[in-house]
This record gives sequence, structure tokens and C-alpha cells, in this order.
Amino acid sequence: MRIITVFIFLFIFYFTAFSALKKDETLSVPISGPLDYIEQPFDVLHYDAVIDLTKAPSKEMSGVCNITLYWKEKPDTNLFYFHLRGLNIDSAFYDGTRVTAVAKDSITSATYHYEITPPAGDEKDTVIVTVYYSGIMTAEPGSSVWGGVQTINGILFAMGVGFYNNYVSATQHWLPCYDLPSDKATFHCKFIVDSGKVVASIGTLQIHKQDNGTNIYEWTHNFPCATYLYTFAVADYIPIQISDSTPPVVVYARAKDSTAVKYVFHLLPRTIQAFEKRFGKYPFEKAGYVMTPIGSMEHETMISYDSAALLYYYSLRDSLNMVGAHELSHQWFGDMVTCRDFRDAWLNEGFATFCEAIWYEELFGWNEYLNYIRAKMQNYLGSIVGQEGIIPLYDFPRASPSSNYPATIYNKGAVVLEMLRYELGDSLFFKGVNDYLSGCKFGDATTDTLKYFMEQASGKNLNWFFDQWVYKSGWPIFNINEYISAPYQDSLYNLTLSVQQTQLGGLFIHVPVEAKIRFYNDSVVYKMLTVDSAEENFNFGSLPKIKSITYNNGLNVRTLAEFYPKIVSVKDNPDKPQSVFAYPNPANNYVRLLFNKPIGNTTIKLINSLGQELLTTSTVIQNEGQFYILNVGIVPAGSYLLLIESNNFCDSINIMIQP
Repeated sequence: MRIITVFIFLFIFYFTAFSALKKDETLSVPISGPLDYIEQPFDVLHYDAVIDLTKAPSKEMSGVCNITLYWKEKPDTNLFYFHLRGLNIDSAFYDGTRVTAVAKDSITSATYHYEITPPAGDEKDTVIVTVYYSGIMTAEPGSSVWGGVQTINGILFAMGVGFYNNYVSATQHWLPCYDLPSDKATFHCKFIVDSGKVVASIGTLQIHKQDNGTNIYEWTHNFPCATYLYTFAVADYIPIQISDSTPPVVVYARAKDSTAVKYVFHLLPRTIQAFEKRFGKYPFEKAGYVMTPIGSMEHETMISYDSAALLYYYSLRDSLNMVGAHELSHQWFGDMVTCRDFRDAWLNEGFATFCEAIWYEELFGWNEYLNYIRAKMQNYLGSIVGQEGIIPLYDFPRASPSSNYPATIYNKGAVVLEMLRYELGDSLFFKGVNDYLSGCKFGDATTDTLKYFMEQASGKNLNWFFDQWVYKSGWPIFNINEYISAPYQDSLYNLTLSVQQTQLGGLFIHVPVEAKIRFYNDSVVYKMLTVDSAEENFNFGSLPKIKSITYNNGLNVRTLAEFYPKIVSVKDNPDKPQSVFAYPNPANNYVRLLFNKPIGNTTIKLINSLGQELLTTSTVIQNEGQFYILNVGIVPAGSYLLLIESNNFCDSINIMIQP
């Protein structure tokens, strides 16, 4: 009887505890992280702030922010979260009732935030949370400061993201807000500054007035906007109207830079037209730029633009303004449609870099578009990989030497989109992109969202494309043996290309390989191959005498791949493949050596034309397909010999290093 009683007691205890635990677990939805989207029960609709910056360019400030939010579901257990870093909360109110904003997580945590518990019995679905705050505005921690609030050269300005902070979004350094890209809201702010100062911000300038020795600027943006795209800049700016068409183009700059601004930005209206032709009407009320000491950053309708880039372009009399075009394209890709969390940051930066090539195509035609893409690919393979390692586009690592915005997602992202354009053709590609933009307009998206719209537009299953080019790291490496037969009737030749994939990390399929074949009569033909297997043969007969064959230099596409061709005559032994390959060649800062067999302890020497050893290094090559990255950026431009030696192996490669 006592055993049964104890059992009943324990059952009741554990059932009660489990029920309480389950109830406690539903107390609130955990806050989202910058790399981990969690849908919240609330939706922030609007931020309305008054910020006193009369001490500018000092970072001292005081302000009040009214946050209008809508409860999508409101059981008594829900909490409201907001972010604020480095500033003091003086008081907080929930629909006029004073509440306590409780700091949660460590200040060094990516999810450091404040929680507000709604007052008991408040069942309204739309409420206003008011936060009074003050202090000295800060920026992302560390020695390489970019995101947050800074004051440089008498300019006080905010940059919306950080390169090295674990929380990415940096508007929380000056505004209480739910600082994650998935929750977009409209914005109004009344900035109060000293007389003689001008404030540039997002949206439309509704009011500018003087009041008792201060200037008041009220900016309103009536489009839902991710908080990391909010900004302000305070200085002795003048607004320079580049165009008063729709949308108007205005640049805020100091008077001394006005001549440079007018020259560098005079093609901006045409850039807008080029992007509108491809992606639909410009989505916002203005195209604004503000000159800041560092940059550049695509804040919605008020792009921060690095003043050093302005002066550099002006010194070259360059009005192509690729920085301006890149940031402008973000108004479609990143601003109008925003990545849901920062795992998908490549959607912003890959498209913006691809749009640079679209701008080149608009000005100079198709061949220059392909050349621009080729330059991005060569920079990626020849330099960026050596600096950042081989990382994927989606959910890439962020630890050094990577960052929140590694160059990989820009350059590789652009090449991958160019390849998707080739795969689908122009009509289906741009239909899919426009469906993506209109379907997600003023909202957010993921890589799978883009894939869905491209599949719907094309009727194709694109799992393979996104799996190998976006979610997976690396690229195909092709060894190509070129078998050219002895001449037969009418001096014609038979060509067989034996294509072998040698990269580590798995097979790539449906890879377009364009071969450019030049004959001794200087005529040219292009042959498009599609590689699907680890090793394939492609036969082309009845060809004139062949002078040269090059790859990835045709009329249609630039494929993210490496090519190592070798001419094999009929008398050669085709079973003796080359053992070491060097790419890129010519090189800039890095040479990657690919070893096709393990050779053990290896010495690598860089020798100049005088026989002098300029570099010597050692490594161990244990695996077939192993890479070794050699830094050659410290030697002068010129022709060199790479000597690779081990106990039972010796090979050499001639390389060229470019300035």
C-alpha cells in the first residue's frame, strides 16, 4: 500500500512538474538570432523617434523612440524584444504604463537584447512601446570598426551593419529597435542638431526648420524597411540635385566636393533606367547618397558613399561609378527584398555585383558583360580563395579570415547568377528574377525563395544548381587531354577532348564548358560541352588543322571552373597525366598548386630568370587532389619557374606574375 501511494505521489509530482515545464516552455518564443530566424508573435509596424544630436560631431545623444507593434497572437505569456547597445535606458512605457526593460544575455552575445513584459490584463493587439534613452553612441567592437556610429573628420554618421560583430545589424547602436532583417517597419525621425549642421537620412525630408539656435530635420520613410538599412549622417552638407526626374537623385556632400559629385554621379539617372529595364520600376521615393568617411553601404534611399571612392573616380575622370551602381542595385536586391537572416547575405551582395556587370552590358554590350564576369571570377579564384579559403555562398563561416561580408559572396555570387542566366536563358531568367522581386516586394526572402521563383518561371527542377553552386563550396577542376589525330582525307583532323573532373568534394553536373577552337587559317569555331560525369569524351571530326584550343572564353557563358588542358598527339602516351597544375596563370597575389598524386614531403621554389631562388617553402602532399596556396604577392611582376621536388618526384611549371 505504501509503494502504491508513493507511486501515485510521484506520478502526480512528475505530471504536475512536466505540465508546469510545458507551460513554462510556452512562456515566450525565443528571440531570433542574426543567423537563426525564429518567427515572433509580434510584428513591428513603425518607429517614431526624436533624437537630440546637438553635440555632433560628438557621439553624445538623448532620444525617445515610440515603437508601434502588432501582436499576431497574444497569449498572456508573450514578451516584446528590442535591441539597444552601449546606451542607457532611462525609462520605458507600454501603452503609457511604465514597465521595466530587462537586459538579457551577455553584452558580448549575438542575441543581447531587452525584454518587456506587457502589463497584466492588456489585451490590445496594436500597442506603442516608448523608450527614453541617452548616452554616448558606440560602434561594433574590435580594431576593424565599421558598423555602428562613428565620428570622423567632423562627420557623425551611422553604418547599418558590421563586418566583424557577431550580431551583424548595427542600428541598435543608436535606436531601440528589433534589429533583425526579418521584421521591416516604416520610419519617422525628428533629428535636432546645432545650427549650421545638416542631417541626411532615409525617406523624404518633410520638415526643415530652425528653432532657437538648432536645426530640426524630420525624415519620413513610408515603406517597410529593415532596421539595418536605417541611417543618419550629420555634417555641413549641401544637397546636390543630380536629377529631379522620377525618382529624384540627390547627393549630400560638403561644398568642396560638389564638382566631383556632379561629374562622378552624372550617369546615375541612366543607371537607374538600366536597372528598371531589367528589374522593374525603382521602388522608393528617392535615390539618395551621402558622402561619409568610410563606406559604402546601401541604406534605403540614403546610400552611404565612401568619399575616398568619389575622389578616386574623379581623379580618373571616371563617371561609370561602379560603387554607385552596386549600391543602387541594392535598392531592389537587399532593400525592397531583404534576406530573412544573414545566412542569405549572398542574395544581397551576389545580385549587386551581378548588377555591376548588367551596368557594363548596358554601356558596352554583351562581350564586355562577359569580360566583367570573367574578371570577378579570376579575382575570386586567383586572390579571394587564397585569402578567405573555400567557403559556400549560403551560411558561410564568419571567423577570420572570413567576416560577415566575405568577398566570396560578392564575386562568386555574381558568377553563379551569370551561370543561372545562361542555364535558363534571358527570357526565363529575368522573368524569374522579376517574379521574385514582385512576389517578395517590401518583404524578405531566402535562397529557397529565389529557387522557387526561378523554378516556377522556367519549369525546371533547379535543386542540382543551387546544391552545387550555392549550398556547397568549391568548383569543378577539369583536366582536359586533347587528342588530335593525324590528318586524313582533305587534310582534315579528328579532335577528341577527354574531360576529367579532379576536384575534391564531389562531382559537379550539368557544367557548361565552352571551347574556342582556332584554326591555322585564323577561323574560329565554338563548341559547347556539358559535363555530367567524372570523366567524359567529346568527339569532333572533320576539322581543319588546329592552331589552339582555349576554354571558358567563348560567346555564351563564363563558368566557375578551372581548366588544365594538355595536347596529346597520337604518338604520346595518354595514360601519363600532368602531375601538378598552377592556377591562375598569370597570377596576382596567390598561386594555387593542385597535385594529382601524393608525393610526400615537398619543397617548392620560385626561381627567377637569373636562377635566383626568391621563395622557398615546404609542405606535405598526402592526398590526390590536394591544394597548396603559395603567396607570390611579395615578389615583383615577371616570369618565373616553379620547381616542385620531393624524394621521388620533380616537376617544374613556368608562371607569370602580374603587377
